[in-house]
Amino acid sequence: MGIFVSEGLRQVAVAQSRELRKIQTIAEKTLWDQLKEKKFCELKVRRQHPVFYEDNFRTSFFIADFYIYSKKLIIEVDGEIHKHRNVYDSKRDQILRNLGYNIIHIRNDEIFSDIKNVLSELRLFIESIQVREDNESD
Repeated sequence: MGIFVSEGLRQVAVAQSRELRKIQTIAEKTLWDQLKEKKFCELKVRRQHPVFYEDNFRTSFFIADFYIYSKKLIIEVDGEIHKHRNVYDSKRDQILRNLGYNIIHIRNDEIFSDIKNVLSELRLFIESIQVREDNESD
């Protein structure tokens, strides 16, 4: 059974996602250049994708930096701000994992110093994930 998302909340999430796409970080852009247009493992990757969840009978959302529906994979690019948001990031990851999402965090410095290694590690992580069998479109 899916989560009920009001049209108003969906519109807010989509608007925030669009804004975030306009102001992506250099690290996000660098990684996106490698992932877009099914360049990476022939997988469709979405960027700044809203992920809805319920917490205490309230529907809300997080925006994933990158999302691969077929693997239910959220890819987060972690910059300096994440050093100061450990509690928030841990809670967010826990909620998303409880919903069945796979999550991988990639630090900015890893992207800048060795993008080939990042892609290799990401490929290995993806290969370890079971394929989704439903046809629902997140």
